[in-house]
Amino acid sequence: MDNREKSGLFQPEGPKTYTLDELLEAIEPQYQAYKATMRRCISGLTGQAARLTAQGQEEGVSQLRRLCIEIAEFWGLTEDDTPQGYQAMAEQIGSIFDHAVSAARDLSYAPELSEQAKQDILDGLALYAQEMRDNDEKLEVWAVECEILAEELEEQWRLDAAAPQQTVPQMDGMMYETGGICVEQMQQTLKLYMPMTVGYLDGGCPEEIVMGSQEAAEYAPEIISALDWERREMEEDGPEEAERGLMAYYYEEDSVEEKVQSCHFTAEVRDRQLWGVAVCTVQGELTEDELERLKEHITGQASDGFGEGFEQREIPVADGLEIYPHLWQRRGWSIQTEQEQFGQQLGGMVLG
Repeated sequence: MDNREKSGLFQPEGPKTYTLDELLEAIEPQYQAYKATMRRCISGLTGQAARLTAQGQEEGVSQLRRLCIEIAEFWGLTEDDTPQGYQAMAEQIGSIFDHAVSAARDLSYAPELSEQAKQDILDGLALYAQEMRDNDEKLEVWAVECEILAEELEEQWRLDAAAPQQTVPQMDGMMYETGGICVEQMQQTLKLYMPMTVGYLDGGCPEEIVMGSQEAAEYAPEIISALDWERREMEEDGPEEAERGLMAYYYEEDSVEEKVQSCHFTAEVRDRQLWGVAVCTVQGELTEDELERLKEHITGQASDGFGEGFEQREIPVADGLEIYPHLWQRRGWSIQTEQEQFGQQLGGMVLG
């Protein structure tokens, strides 16, 4: 049972009395809006945990995992209002959280939280704390915990924003000679962005229904986890796949094959829109021609290679829904660098 029957946020005004069924019907639209807020909060907390893990700061990750499950249970984020349904929901949210954290640990990378994702976390924590107070004064300690966490997160985000951005690339790898001097080329990360769409099937409609961009973005943690699972499956195909990812399927013997050491897909949310991201490790600098050849290869993987298999496997999410993310689509699709897409610096990647 969810918390609507006790909620202090939904007290009717005036002398009119309501039956329980009438009250639940009256508050349902507002309650669904609150549940959407809490889903976004859970998504943001999962992304925050992945970010902390990628930075080697895992001390508070277990607390965030526990909180995600407690929020889902308190708000009844499942259509199956039975003990078995709640258990399945908790296991699913825990699994999604664990996959996101595991991917961040393996890759030492997780997408940076957008300002909207941060606000979603704060809005959810504030609403959760207020609801606990309105339901039972014994829950005050948990409400305070949410408020303390919100303050700690805000402080951490302020510190992160104030810290100087580290753009110094790693110095591993390729050596070349120039004028008799041996120079080590810099290893850098290049990210290529492509718009993603997410669909689902409705029992009464045989055609896939495409979500709006903001709704699709809410499922970013689940999609990132699924992409990581696909990557792990691919890596089991052999040592080259494990080391080079999608570049194991680049069959040209040219400078792109030599410079681009590895590539894999993940996803990010920017301005509440879901983006597929090809994360590439590059030795040295790419020319414009080399970048175009790399884009062509990744386009093929998004449309006919990795992406074709990925989009055919459903991803279970909350409320019993199954979604189908697409890295490629026929209309309105492009693949661009971070600078091309968002007008930001490439963090050291120079296109000669």
